[in-house]
Amino acid sequence: MANGFGYGTPTTTSTSPSTSSGSGYGTPTTTSTSPSTSSGGGYGTPTTTSTSPSTSSGSGYGTPTTTSTSPSTSSGSGYGTPTTTSTSPSTSSGSGYGTPTTTSTSPSTSSGGGYGTPTTTSGSGYGTPTTTSGSGYGTPTTTSGSGYGTPTTTSGSGYGTPTTTSGGDSNSSKDKLEVSYELRKAKRKDGSSSTETDGIALETDVDTTIREDPLKSTAIKGIGATDNDAYILDILAKNVAQGYTLESTDITLKFNTDLFGSIDKDQIQLSSLFPVANAIHIDNTKGEIRIAGAGLNHLTDAGAGIASGENKVFASIALNFDETALAKYTTGSATAGKLLTYDGLESGVDAFDGTLEFDLSVNRDSTVFSKSITETSGLENAEISTLRDLNGSVKAIKDSIALYEGQVDLSQTGDLTFASNRTIGVASGGIKTNLIRAGSTVYSDVTWKNTGNVAATDITIKNLATDATAVGKVISSKSGFLKTATTTSTDYSKNGILDQTALDQIDATNNKLKGGSFVTTSAEEVNGLKIGDYDPNKQEEKTVRIAVEIGDDQAGKVFNAGKNLYRMEVIRKDQHGQDQTDEYDVGTNVGSKNLITFQGDLNFDGTVGMKDLAFLNAGAARQTLKDVTSGMKDNLGNDIGTQTKQAEANTYASDVDADFNGVIDIADLKILDKDWGKTLHTGEEAFHGISNGTTVGDNQISWADLNGQTGINESWDNTSFEKQNTLEAKASSGGYDAPLEHVQNANTSNSNIDSDNASRNEVVTGGTGNPNPSVSPPGVGSYTEDITGIGLNDDIMGGSST
Repeated sequence: MANGFGYGTPTTTSTSPSTSSGSGYGTPTTTSTSPSTSSGGGYGTPTTTSTSPSTSSGSGYGTPTTTSTSPSTSSGSGYGTPTTTSTSPSTSSGSGYGTPTTTSTSPSTSSGGGYGTPTTTSGSGYGTPTTTSGSGYGTPTTTSGSGYGTPTTTSGSGYGTPTTTSGGDSNSSKDKLEVSYELRKAKRKDGSSSTETDGIALETDVDTTIREDPLKSTAIKGIGATDNDAYILDILAKNVAQGYTLESTDITLKFNTDLFGSIDKDQIQLSSLFPVANAIHIDNTKGEIRIAGAGLNHLTDAGAGIASGENKVFASIALNFDETALAKYTTGSATAGKLLTYDGLESGVDAFDGTLEFDLSVNRDSTVFSKSITETSGLENAEISTLRDLNGSVKAIKDSIALYEGQVDLSQTGDLTFASNRTIGVASGGIKTNLIRAGSTVYSDVTWKNTGNVAATDITIKNLATDATAVGKVISSKSGFLKTATTTSTDYSKNGILDQTALDQIDATNNKLKGGSFVTTSAEEVNGLKIGDYDPNKQEEKTVRIAVEIGDDQAGKVFNAGKNLYRMEVIRKDQHGQDQTDEYDVGTNVGSKNLITFQGDLNFDGTVGMKDLAFLNAGAARQTLKDVTSGMKDNLGNDIGTQTKQAEANTYASDVDADFNGVIDIADLKILDKDWGKTLHTGEEAFHGISNGTTVGDNQISWADLNGQTGINESWDNTSFEKQNTLEAKASSGGYDAPLEHVQNANTSNSNIDSDNASRNEVVTGGTGNPNPSVSPPGVGSYTEDITGIGLNDDIMGGSST
């Protein structure tokens, strides 16, 4: 006696699936032999047959024939004795039988309500009717009692494909079990940090309550991988059968035999939730592991099984990649994360695209669910059903795990462009010239990027130039990655003379570059990426400041920043745990060429003379002095030494500091003395360091290159050098008067020789000894200090007229 709604005691069989886009039985046959006597409503004793599947986009029975020979006698409502026949399948976009004709010859005499003589047109009827209290086919409300249980209903309306269970329990989804897997790096159970795991007990879910996030990617070659790396693969089972406990199951896992080789029984552990009737079978030829077990939660020490809604580890497998087999795998592109792939050319070995997956399947007849019930006597019993009994399905979740070769791949992504920034004697704001004074320390900022998939840490900058041959060499202690906000500050300059301000912009702790990474969380699923995908946008690019010291004897030579200047180095552990240094060269032709002028050439015109004294004097007038003590740094970042005065940083003009000591003072004159009278100019648009032919060598520079160079994003202002070159080329015609102390060059053009020029050894100075430096360049002269000599300032003496 049901106290809900229902058909009596129906028998339901479906032999043809519904082809509608809604839901339905296909071709069910339903017979009711006992009239409904419920307090609801029923049809009496109808016989329903459907021989054609419904083709409507709604839902329905296809082409059933329904006859009712006994009127409803319930106290509810009913049809009386209707006869309904439908011989054509419904093709309407609604739901129902098509266009049935319904006639009632015996009206309902119940105290409820009845249909009388309804007319049912196409689009309404038995499919999804309006259900009033006590009657209606549609989608009946099933309470405890009898009925269809909980039918599975897809988009549309109607009965769909119902699951019929005794008692009408709610269990709406066909999925009763979800199986999945998770891969993690293994840890030794003894707590040791050693990577040796062969024959060592490993920690599994049984041993810890803290589960680390599963791997979505892992390095099995290169950086981050070792020969002894072990992994734990957990097989998980989630019980999604409502109200049921999973008491046993039998799961088969299929694995890649080429990647893992042979697996033995000691590498498998069944969960303590399933300690009864447990068994395993390993087929290393097929790459299959079958694991079965049961858990009896009402017996002591017999396991607990898995309760409804819980997701638990069913078994764990220790895995180790076969390094010998991996030797034939190749590393993919940087944009794809350097995945390890194999083309499958070897017989019996499948191709591999870099993503690891496992296949899981479940034995439907050994997967048993139970539900506790209480009999009318008050004693407990159980409803026990296999997965097949429940007509249930298994959802096997397959996650991809990216396997890659861990690599750091550093590269310079910009050009090194050096310059001297000038302040004195030029327009406010300064200019940059290609010329660099001998003895200077200059810098250039350049970007570096890690296109690998592993972060580079402890990056060091190593000089490659040798003292014997180098025009300039990198000073590692004054080079480094810049602080984050440096390049966006208003006073930022990407190159120039290195001073303390430029040094303060270097972050000594910022020596890392992140590589790209694989997406591991839903928060990272942007730009179409999903978990497990490689995200090259995570590849980090930073600005590095490279400091170069120019030799003090290099005037007249060319500094080539794009030729074997420096490299980046990263020290790391290799797969065997040994230290390994990875080297990343800059490459060639990725830096500027700069002409080196004299250290005393303070106006950067290629000549040292009276003008340079004026520039020095202007620099002295600009500065404001401050007291300093030993232990402090000067304006160029060097130790103070014995100095007592320094220029305030904002008043200091490094371009005219001849001896590079952070202050403009009388000591600078010694530098001018050393270079006095020298010139780089040898003719019209000709100078020391220029190419002598059509081909410009690595250590040469052309006239045009002084202002701009092919492939280099930089331009320079060399106006003072160009003007001086033009002047000196007119010396022979009277367009330029050479200084009194003029050092002639061996290969000077005749046009540059002033006829009034006196021989250097004929010149008398105020010093104690007349200067006689070697021809410049390459000679650099000597400190004679005659420039500060006061001999010519002594008392004037009368002379003889004879």
